[in-house]
Amino acid sequence: MAYFRSQNQPWFLAAGETWLGEGAQETLLGLGLGKTGSIIGMVTEQVTPPARPPPDVETRCIDDEAGRRGLSDLNAVAYNVSLDWVRDLAMGEPLWQDPLYGCNAYVDDQPVSTALVLPQNGVLYVGWVATAAAYRRRGLADLVMRRALEHATRETGITRTALHATADGYAGYLKMGYRPVEEFALYALV
Repeated sequence: MAYFRSQNQPWFLAAGETWLGEGAQETLLGLGLGKTGSIIGMVTEQVTPPARPPPDVETRCIDDEAGRRGLSDLNAVAYNVSLDWVRDLAMGEPLWQDPLYGCNAYVDDQPVSTALVLPQNGVLYVGWVATAAAYRRRGLADLVMRRALEHATRETGITRTALHATADGYAGYLKMGYRPVEEFALYALV
């Protein structure tokens, strides 16, 4: 808490409810942290084939500053987080030191959906999945995830993937073959 206060940066604590133990919520509340939501940890050994044809939009690998800006800006809006904070994280070189596999979908040359895949310890972690509000429920998140995963699997040989699902994405991830493994509570300053 002291670190993030000194950096004047937004943050939250995510932890599995079973990890925290009895009395954790009271302890965290005493520190000024309240439960703000939850996410579901999900995993699949291999993503299932798509149930429908992919949307007819342009996709591009995230391999330049414009692609990184699309990733950051879509996530900032989708998750209601400070644009400057997300840009600092997504546009900075530290994130891109290791191999990453990202994909953006474009409509009229504007990024409308994005996903990023990070190989970690023999698993492909899917994150930063976001779609502009006007373009949701069209299969775009499915498309960019699959394209990023195809690229990552081709390069690494890894097919096992994991992610953290919000309520908005949960049903779509089930359709892709993911299964829930752990619920994580989100705590933030109240």
